[in-house]
Amino acid sequence: MNFLEKLLDGVAVEWKPLGEVMSKITDGSHNPPKASGNGKYPMISAKNINNGQIDFDDARMLSQEDYEQENKRTRASVGDVLMTIVGSVGRVAVIKIDMAMTFQRSVCIMCPLSKIVHSDFVKYYLETKSMQNELAKQANGSAQKGLYLNQIKDLKIPIPCPDNPEKSLAIQAEIVRILDTFTALTAELTAELTAELTDRKKQYNYYRDLLLTFPKPEEVEAHLNSMEKSHG
Repeated sequence: MNFLEKLLDGVAVEWKPLGEVMSKITDGSHNPPKASGNGKYPMISAKNINNGQIDFDDARMLSQEDYEQENKRTRASVGDVLMTIVGSVGRVAVIKIDMAMTFQRSVCIMCPLSKIVHSDFVKYYLETKSMQNELAKQANGSAQKGLYLNQIKDLKIPIPCPDNPEKSLAIQAEIVRILDTFTALTAELTAELTAELTDRKKQYNYYRDLLLTFPKPEEVEAHLNSMEKSHG
């Protein structure tokens, strides 16, 4: 029996709807304001959530007035789980930094009940193949796929030891720790392989050009004439 099997051995699991383990499930603005030339507050859309991270570089920037108006709807904070629900459905991230931000309709904001569920546990489960398949199956629309908030609230997530919240959170935290470790190792290996591939491409290009760069006829003739004169 491996470590994870021991961790879960004999543990009861209850499948609970997300609506029961979140204090809030909402989405962003359906009529987002225009970007401000001197805006300081990012408005996150689906395109800004990739590979478990929030990319602020390409976000629409709002003025303070627009931000304060939009923030009345979402009021996201550290630990909230974000999921794309329009277009590319199912990309997930957790807010890790205390930073003022607001959202467009394409992003769902979920606030986990901290006494029941771990934010990163929710994130990892939403990223599983079975859940991604379920999200794809439920997404509706012809031109652009999307999910409604009621559909998200009904999605079920496994909660270990539901009758013992302290133990449940400890198990969730350990699962998160294990998956975080694998994620870090994968990122490190990817970076190393990318660097190695870049070096190999440079090496290939160098030897390709060296082996296939032939002198022009006039260069050959000039070289031969130079040799004749030197031996004349």
